[in-house]
Amino acid sequence: MGWSDTWVALDTETTGFGPEARIIEIGLVRFSYGVPVASWSQLLYPPQVDWESTRVQEALKVNGLSRDDLVGKPIFGQVYAELLDRMDCPVWVAHNVEFDLRMLMQECNHFGRLALMQLPALAFCTMSLAYQLEPELPNHKLGTVADRWRVAQDQSHRALSDATTSGKVLSEMYGDGLLPDDDQRMVTLYQASQRSWKRRRKVAV
Repeated sequence: MGWSDTWVALDTETTGFGPEARIIEIGLVRFSYGVPVASWSQLLYPPQVDWESTRVQEALKVNGLSRDDLVGKPIFGQVYAELLDRMDCPVWVAHNVEFDLRMLMQECNHFGRLALMQLPALAFCTMSLAYQLEPELPNHKLGTVADRWRVAQDQSHRALSDATTSGKVLSEMYGDGLLPDDDQRMVTLYQASQRSWKRRRKVAV
């Protein structure tokens, strides 16, 4: 069984980007041999959020959610057990996976469950992979990358749609013969993509 047999694509929508940001939506899609076979999404109503702050309001404008959409929804701790069960997979993928993993860890910290969230054996970022494979794209946002790999994007900046899109992008990259079957060669390629992406971001800053 290699990395390409099964993976879980994920995305989080949040109240911002910093250490104070909270998750307000999670989307997961399980892929089997490049085909989505199961999906799950959940809106969340995190406590102790200043919903009137400029930072939060700007984040909500991006994902199109409002406080009214979230009132009455569970908190992260209430869906944690189900989340762990659905993310039980050795390979995860997301567009800017480092951000989504950091947000999951932040939520675990809020609920004192950091030790229980086990990171996968492999976590791939379609943004850095896209930059490694196609550095000349005008940008490497999810919509641009999806267009390049012939993936129709349903609803940008919503968790389930973005998770589905990133998972399908990885599938198309693999189907085009751009990603190796072998786990170790894939890890080597991915590590190179992360180094290239980080250098690119450092130069851009």
